[in-house]
Amino acid sequence: MANDNNKGSPAGDVGVAGVSDDKGPPTGPGYEATVRTGDTNISVDLSSVPVTVQNINFDGLNRTKNEFVEKAISDVFLTKNFEQLILKVGRAQSKLQSLGVFSEVATVVDTSKGDDATPDGYDVTFAVKELRRINGGLSGMVGTNEGTAQFGINFPNVLGSGEKVSVNHFVSSSSGKKTEINVMVPFPYIGTEFSTSLYSCESINPWSAVTTSATGNLLQYNMKIGKNDTLSIQWHGVWRCLNALGSRGTTFPVREYLGNTIKSAFRFIYATDKRDQPIFPCSGTLRKVDVEFSGAFGDAKFLKVETDWQYNWSLFENVVLQGSLRCGLLQPLSSSPMSYNINDLFFLGGPSSLRGFHMRGVGPRCQQNALGGKVVWASAIHLYAPLPFLNSKFSFTENLRLHGFVNCGGIGQNVAECSDADNVRISSGIGLAYRFRNAARIEINYCYPFKFSAKDRCVNGFQWGIGVDFL
Repeated sequence: MANDNNKGSPAGDVGVAGVSDDKGPPTGPGYEATVRTGDTNISVDLSSVPVTVQNINFDGLNRTKNEFVEKAISDVFLTKNFEQLILKVGRAQSKLQSLGVFSEVATVVDTSKGDDATPDGYDVTFAVKELRRINGGLSGMVGTNEGTAQFGINFPNVLGSGEKVSVNHFVSSSSGKKTEINVMVPFPYIGTEFSTSLYSCESINPWSAVTTSATGNLLQYNMKIGKNDTLSIQWHGVWRCLNALGSRGTTFPVREYLGNTIKSAFRFIYATDKRDQPIFPCSGTLRKVDVEFSGAFGDAKFLKVETDWQYNWSLFENVVLQGSLRCGLLQPLSSSPMSYNINDLFFLGGPSSLRGFHMRGVGPRCQQNALGGKVVWASAIHLYAPLPFLNSKFSFTENLRLHGFVNCGGIGQNVAECSDADNVRISSGIGLAYRFRNAARIEINYCYPFKFSAKDRCVNGFQWGIGVDFL
């Protein structure tokens, strides 16, 4: 809200509304202010009211550097009229809030005062409240059919330019624990950030009866390209130790991977997301390519490529047809048996990938141990619709959908094996899907797998799943 204590402005109080993210002068019919004089209302075109911004002040700026916020507000000085003033102040306020160093940002617009004040001069004040030097607490996260508790301490805006240091400890309900120290340096005005983290973790893979202890370093550079595209460039160096999982009966094909290995990998992730929303989109597409190259040094030497496609078509009001496809390929670059381990392979099955099968329940197995594959694919067709006879104005029913699907997929050690018609698995089902706080998705489906192999672990009946990334 821009509060204008005006000695000649078109209105006593002017609200910042309809602010656009587009740069440049505003377009369209413009803003109008209504001034009441006696029994008469007079409309004034704000674009015809000349404005000169003479001063921009900050109230509450302590450890944040001036040059870090100057670019966010520099465009305000280019204001020529009152309409532009409203829009540019609103944009500057949004930019300041997006820097990640303030908990509150408010604006005050007032006429200039003093000997050098001009008749059309205005001063703009940004009242900000910086984040505490130390904050933290306990929070929850959602993974694939598991919950994770996070205990964290954060040190925001360490050097005054948005840098952040965090120490986190994660405890998963099923897959282990992790401790990490992360340092993040943002470059918000070019849409990029750099981060590095040191971590130590212990994870459990009950489907293959192994545990993994890992200590490593992750360097990551994230870049936003345009409105819909993102690029992440990563280097991952890690020491991994695989061990048999207690009394679970680790079979010999899995035991071949046990022991210590060093992995050094470069990873490139490019995504184009044009969906209107990430969970239950009504329109738009998602395309994602993930390329990992291991072999600069260390034991791991392979090339791994994964792709995701998703398309959404709105058939009727809130009735959406969705098609999706995932593919993956791992190509060893060495004949050494240590060129990859079981954690690098692909697995298939579960409520978030191939419904109608248990988690990692599709593909090569030795007794109860899932062995994984070097090639995988899965596709699905979904139909989402609101529940009939329910008032969609309630938040619960607004986030609930009827869900029907047919999905299929295959996994193997090479492309020929994976694409063989005899190795294709197919299942279908119907159920309910719920969007939880726009951050996770919960499904309960009645599944019927009607093409599978004898070694697959099928779910012929109800299956539930919770997570973020669903096929």
